Amino acid sequence: MPKIPTYTARGRITAEAPGVRTNIQVSPFQTTAGELSKVAKVAEDYYIKQRDNNEKLEARKTFYEMKSESDKIIKKYENEPDDFKSVNGYNEEFGVYRNQKLSTIKNKRVKKRLEDLLVADQAETVYKIKKNSFKAFEVIENQSYNNGQNILANEYALATNKKEKEKILNKQIELAKEHGNMHLKGEAWLKKETLKLKSNSILFDVNQAIGLKDYNGAKTLLIKNKNNIDSDEFEKKLLEINT
Repeated sequence: MPKIPTYTARGRITAEAPGVRTNIQVSPFQTTAGELSKVAKVAEDYYIKQRDNNEKLEARKTFYEMKSESDKIIKKYENEPDDFKSVNGYNEEFGVYRNQKLSTIKNKRVKKRLEDLLVADQAETVYKIKKNSFKAFEVIENQSYNNGQNILANEYALATNKKEKEKILNKQIELAKEHGNMHLKGEAWLKKETLKLKSNSILFDVNQAIGLKDYNGAKTLLIKNKNNIDSDEFEKKLLEINT
């Protein structure tokens, strides 16, 4: 019979169990748990962003409601010429309303945003109040100035002697100085206003002499005070006397 060939192993038989070894490390984000973690993070970011937007909207909406009430209070003081009174009055009235409104807001983040909006708006509000007060002051003071000059002009018309008239004219000039200083009108305005006051008083005296048919006296008075009369007015009045 033919002999069956045999194979003899030359290596050492190990007692260790076979196994697979590798140096590759798998990221946790490549696992199912990692993917879920990323989704949860995106969802959390979206929630925070949306919450932030909603709180901004709520704060802004409340701010403009309060701004409307603020404008109503500003309107109440627009004819107050004293800006200290108007600003203090506004602060007192709006302060009560502001504190009452803030006390109803429970969300601290919304409350803080609203407070920041109110603080940022404060400077513009005070400027607006003071601007209104200055306009009111100008209107009232201008009317007061005109009334004062009209009263003094009537007193001048009733004066019977030269010294009394000079005294009244000086009062008119002093009133003009005070008015000019209040409104920072400057030297050019005061010079022009003073010339007008002097011109009006001289022309009144000239017209009074013409009324009495003292034409020579009227002409003498006019020429004597030529430098204190507007040139156009001087020429017109001189032509009238000569005629």
